[in-house]
Amino acid sequence: MKNVFIHLAGALLIAASAPASANFVGAYDVSNWTTTLPGDPAGGGGSMNLSDAPSSITMQGGDAGPCHDNPNCAVNFTIRAVNTGTVSFTWDYISYDDDGSKYDWFGFLKNGLFTPLSENSVWIREQSGYEIFDISAGDIFGFSLNCHDCEFFPANTTISNFTVVPEPASFALVGLGIVGLAVGRRKQAN
Repeated sequence: MKNVFIHLAGALLIAASAPASANFVGAYDVSNWTTTLPGDPAGGGGSMNLSDAPSSITMQGGDAGPCHDNPNCAVNFTIRAVNTGTVSFTWDYISYDDDGSKYDWFGFLKNGLFTPLSENSVWIREQSGYEIFDISAGDIFGFSLNCHDCEFFPANTTISNFTVVPEPASFALVGLGIVGLAVGRRKQAN
């Protein structure tokens, strides 16, 4: 039994020292995400550019004309959380719109709720930031670039340094499960 605990402790230390996902790889590979384009025209004519994945992704905002959907047209890129933990990423936003960032909003989605990150102003065209938020296993989360006017040129946002770090308690639960299996196997062997 002593060997089981030594191996378990080693496995937990290794697991706890590495994030579940760094950049868009593993369970969070871009092929596992869903792109949705709400509004009319779809997404305001926006799209996703995944050519720099796994290190970064770029959301290309809409510029196909006035959005005829309420409240807006958007490019959404979402995924279901594999485990409970913390999401972090950096973002670089640029608006080519005549109205600056006033009508093109970037933010993150969590279970359908939009949290804006870009500052919406006629005077601001370039912005960047670092964001961190918690998720629970099964949450649907991701990114959204909204175009409220979808004309007079688009905005783009590049997301990089994307990481999902599992909650330490998740490792403890895995460890307890392994111990339970080991104890059960030992009882069967006797």
